[in-house]
Amino acid sequence: MVCPKCNYVMSDFDSECPRCHGNGMAQPTPPPASAPRSQPRQPTPPPAQPPASAAQQTPQMTIGGVIGLLILIFAVMPFMCARSVPGELGGNIITLSEYSQVQNGMSYSQVAAIIGDPGQETGRTDAPELNLTITMYSWQNPDGSNMQTQFSNDKLTTKAQAGLH
Repeated sequence: MVCPKCNYVMSDFDSECPRCHGNGMAQPTPPPASAPRSQPRQPTPPPAQPPASAAQQTPQMTIGGVIGLLILIFAVMPFMCARSVPGELGGNIITLSEYSQVQNGMSYSQVAAIIGDPGQETGRTDAPELNLTITMYSWQNPDGSNMQTQFSNDKLTTKAQAGLH
């Protein structure tokens, strides 16, 4: 609005001119000659929906992703499978006392029950023509001390230890 007395440009909320305090009737401000007339705003269309087939597609795993996942699994698995004595972190699997209880002629399941751990199968030889199976197992503590065994047809024939206490 423009004040009719002093031509001061007033805001639409002014009831009188702040400059001259004129109380005459305010005239609407004419738009500048160079300003284009505004066009009514057109509503914007909603965003296009993806095709139904695109919404149903599942992401494809890359070879690198699969390899990374396998590396992660194999890096974490030893920690998930580690055995410890209750109340101790990283406890021993086998002691000298358990080693002394293991005797020739015992079955693998008897030996594993005494130790409380299945151990690791380190070798196997099958000779069906001789009706013979030789299996070797190892039990190793975190400090490297260990027990090695050999079973012939599921009977302990040899045992050895290193560093057990």
